[in-house]
Amino acid sequence: MDLFVFTFRKEKQLYRALSPLNPQQVSEFGLPTEAVLGQIDAVLPSMTPDQFEQNEAFIALVHAAVQAKAPEIPELQAEAKTLSMGRLYVMDGRAGRVTGEVGQDDIIGSFALRRGEILADQYEANPHYRVLTDNGPLQLPAPIETAVLIAIDEALHAADMQPHGEDGPDS
Repeated sequence: MDLFVFTFRKEKQLYRALSPLNPQQVSEFGLPTEAVLGQIDAVLPSMTPDQFEQNEAFIALVHAAVQAKAPEIPELQAEAKTLSMGRLYVMDGRAGRVTGEVGQDDIIGSFALRRGEILADQYEANPHYRVLTDNGPLQLPAPIETAVLIAIDEALHAADMQPHGEDGPDS
């Protein structure tokens, strides 16, 4: 997922936000809340995980996409058959890339399993999941990423289709 940084004003303060929307889309439609992964104060020199305030509306889109699409992913279906019972953990693709270890913040959520089948209605979102960690920004499996981008596109087109004011994504 390509990500872009945008500076916006909210409550008379400048922020920088991370979004999959490109500059042309933001210029045309504005920056809807659902399309913002999170933000930092614009005066900070860099966007680091400890300063990054993630957006719960975006996180909700990710979890909805995981619940809808993860059970259809062949690799996860194969893993479910191997495990047979218990829980199947859905990991962010960046997990373990730098340190070789998977942290709580790289586990998106989990599904209950029964006889090797993923129980889609028994998904549990991980409250510790972070879209930006020391291993980088989120890296979702392609079907989940596509579902997130479609949901953002739907949010874009459901809005007034008028540019937002200077107060940022919530205006």
